[in-house]
Amino acid sequence: RCDMADYYQKSWPLPERKFKDRKMDRTLMKEWGLLRNVVARTPEAMMWLVILLARMTQLFVHSVLVLGILGEVFDVFGRRSRSKKGTPSGLGQLLCVFIYDSALGLIYAVLSLMWCMGFPFLHDNHMAALRRYKLLFSLMATTLHVSAIVRWKRRPMEYIAPPIFSFLLYFVAPWCNFSAWLIEVRLGDHLLDAGLWGDLSVMGFLLSLRAVLFGERGVTRAPRTPQKLHKRLFDNVVLFMLAAGVDVAVLRSHFLESTVNWKYVFCIANLVWPWFCLRTVTAFFRADATQASLADVRPQAA
Repeated sequence: RCDMADYYQKSWPLPERKFKDRKMDRTLMKEWGLLRNVVARTPEAMMWLVILLARMTQLFVHSVLVLGILGEVFDVFGRRSRSKKGTPSGLGQLLCVFIYDSALGLIYAVLSLMWCMGFPFLHDNHMAALRRYKLLFSLMATTLHVSAIVRWKRRPMEYIAPPIFSFLLYFVAPWCNFSAWLIEVRLGDHLLDAGLWGDLSVMGFLLSLRAVLFGERGVTRAPRTPQKLHKRLFDNVVLFMLAAGVDVAVLRSHFLESTVNWKYVFCIANLVWPWFCLRTVTAFFRADATQASLADVRPQAA
């Protein structure tokens, strides 16, 4: 008895199936296609590009500022020695003010570079606190500098620094510090340290030390007559209220800490917006250096 299935299989055999190896079946388009390796990896590439740009810009700005200040010192002393004239009054104080205001940013930039190279010098929590301190102090120093230029006209010293120093220190440095803070902030950073009062205490110590070391020469402009106590107290209260508002609304914001991917978008926006007003900002700092009147300089005591 013949089975019908065997009969048909022998009479009309089916073609054998050819099983292709999946590894051999990969084509160049599938392996390096647009969707697989370009579009899918674009967000990751942009993230690393933003991180690299923010960190390198921060380190570059502070390094150029310190090197420029040292070069200015040697240049001024060289020109004065050739002309047999004394150094202008206030040269050392003003340049030391610039170094003092940029010290925290430079220290953090170096420590951040060491951390990226695999040599963590401080704990992550300490780096988070230092990151907040350097940004807050940079903003307060910028507020002091800009408010002094807007409110007063007299120069407390003879020496006038190149406008590039003020531009880098009081505009570019806070801009870069905020960009670096945006990409490095972590969830829970607002719970570290002693809170708002701890931040204000540290800022109070740094600004008090600045006032003791430099006095009225800590800014490029000063009032013609010494301020009364209640006016200076009012200025300090307003400054610390502004600092407290920035600390609570931005630096200790749970919303900014919880935005995992949006913080990179905010960082890109922060890196882009100054280019639209760059001409106005540079004109402001250039005008501060060019509107010099030696008649407004207070005679130095013998």
